[in-house]
Amino acid sequence: MKISIVSTMYMSEKYLHAFYQRISQSVMKITNEYEIVLVNDGSPDKSLDIALKFFKENDKVKVVDLSRNFGHHKAVMAGLQHAVGEKVFLIDCDLEEAPELIFDFYEEFNKKNGAVDSVFGVQELRKGSWIQKVGGGVFYKMFNLFSGVNLEANPLTVRMMSRRYVNAVLLHQETELFMAGILHITGFLQKSITVKKDYKGESAYSFRHRVSLMVKGVTAFSSYPLKFIFYIGILMSISAFLLGTFLFMKKVFLNGQIEPGWTSLMVSIWFIGGLLLAGLGTVGIYLNKVYNEVKRRPLYIVRDFYKK
Repeated sequence: MKISIVSTMYMSEKYLHAFYQRISQSVMKITNEYEIVLVNDGSPDKSLDIALKFFKENDKVKVVDLSRNFGHHKAVMAGLQHAVGEKVFLIDCDLEEAPELIFDFYEEFNKKNGAVDSVFGVQELRKGSWIQKVGGGVFYKMFNLFSGVNLEANPLTVRMMSRRYVNAVLLHQETELFMAGILHITGFLQKSITVKKDYKGESAYSFRHRVSLMVKGVTAFSSYPLKFIFYIGILMSISAFLLGTFLFMKKVFLNGQIEPGWTSLMVSIWFIGGLLLAGLGTVGIYLNKVYNEVKRRPLYIVRDFYKK
């Protein structure tokens, strides 16, 4: 029974030594059959050099060096692709998730004799600024509302997965990945456990990046925003029609006084604007689906793969 430990590296040099030491000591208490897969996601610091030092010292270490920074989610997919263990333990190397958690996940994973295919961590109490706390909760509520995917709030990277579950995750071909959603819709029997996450300071995810991630997540799993535009367009067209009917009735039957030209101008603007929005929304629904498929860009490009 081999366990693969997968972690990505970006600006990670100050954590790597402690992470490597702690995860190595922890996994050896479970089994001597293991591998550590470290993915360098184009890190500009000395993360790769440190990882290669581990590789030279320990034949259980593999290093995947990506050609540039592709982003955390794509780097995770690269790590999963190069892991060969029957069980795969995914964890960030920044020590916010303690490496010793592998014991808890391994124990929980084996409770039902292999019936569970994924045990994932959920943050006990979201930390950071009030914007991060409020924003995180709002994001998952909006995502669940718009997509119909029922994600638990504040899922973490750390998780233990079976080989068949990992193989199923790798079948997904989306070029714009939202890993929390991908991992959820893969299916199988999944279970969450509460994890206390140590807050190390300012997050590597800027506000702009978080907004981008939210947009990517919602649009990857839902066409609701486009449908919303479509329905708004229809509503505006109906409103324009009703307004025109009201003004016509007022003029003809009630002998109302209306500013010359005002009726035709307002009705035309609202009606044409509504039709345009409805049309753009309809075309956008299909264009969005086609656009995401036809590019067919690789998820990541591996510059070097170090293994023994």
